[in-house]
Amino acid sequence: TYNELPLPPREIKPHPYGIEFGMLLKMLHDTKSHWLSSFLISDFSRVSSNLAEEICKASKISPHKRPQ
Repeated sequence: TYNELPLPPREIKPHPYGIEFGMLLKMLHDTKSHWLSSFLISDFSRVSSNLAEEICKASKISPHKRPQ
């Protein structure tokens, strides 16, 4: 038997490819980030600043736009 319980799992950030549109809109509304690029970097897993710039460039949206 084991006398100690394991640590509870910690929540991980979603990956951009696995997010549904409705959840993305909710995350955009609830974020505390000031810029779209910082939202992508801070609220998603495995998104670097270079990848955030590429995502913004591909979607033709300024990385310095407010997420809300």
